[in-house]
Amino acid sequence: MRQYNIKFKFIYIMRNPIDRIESYYTHLQAWRVDPTIKPFSEGIDSKVIDVSKYAMQIEEYYKRFSSDSIFMLNFE
Repeated sequence: MRQYNIKFKFIYIMRNPIDRIESYYTHLQAWRVDPTIKPFSEGIDSKVIDVSKYAMQIEEYYKRFSSDSIFMLNFE
């Protein structure tokens, strides 16, 4: 989109990572989205933790867009 000189603005909303992990895990269990996710009693599955690594996710946006195009918002 840079070639068209379009100025995007992004709002990245972050939750407390622990709350995010608990919520995502509950969602996976309730909807049986991923049968490979182990029960919570056996420990937190790394797949569940990985989706809450905000730095990994937002890094790709910072590579492509200027920092003034990205607004980070804390949900709490």
